[in-house]
Amino acid sequence: MVVSIIAMVAVIVLPMFTDNTRLRLQAAAAIVSSDIELAQVMTMAQPDEPIIVRFDNNAAQYWLAHLDSPNTPIAHPQTGEPYLVEFGTGRARTVGSVVLNARLSLGGNNDLRFAPHGGLHDFSFAPNINIGVPRGGQVQWIRIRIDSNTGSMSEDFFTSSG
Repeated sequence: MVVSIIAMVAVIVLPMFTDNTRLRLQAAAAIVSSDIELAQVMTMAQPDEPIIVRFDNNAAQYWLAHLDSPNTPIAHPQTGEPYLVEFGTGRARTVGSVVLNARLSLGGNNDLRFAPHGGLHDFSFAPNINIGVPRGGQVQWIRIRIDSNTGSMSEDFFTSSG
């Protein structure tokens, strides 16, 4: 009886102590990717009013905005709230404590903009969005790469020190 109770407690408690870093990174990447795809589709549907994705690496957040007012998030189509995603809050609350390193252009601009055909507006640079989780003396990352011609995305994992 005692062994059964210990086994049941272990089944409940053990997952709390396992490393879920990879799952957190995949969840964060899924949120970012779906929002990028939304901006891409909205721009293709209404090319006169392009939607950009603006990243703030320092605050680990991003938002969707109209090109002509890039600092003002658009209203979320379902909730009406500002379309602002901050890791650790709201729908991204389960992926808190992440590091964001979006490299979207050579000039340091952190706006992701699509052309009416769905590819990137600027073909000169293939952007990367890196999302990391510090662990020990290292950071585990997932990188979202965006093809500048098609706008399609791919992901890969890597680790860095620091």
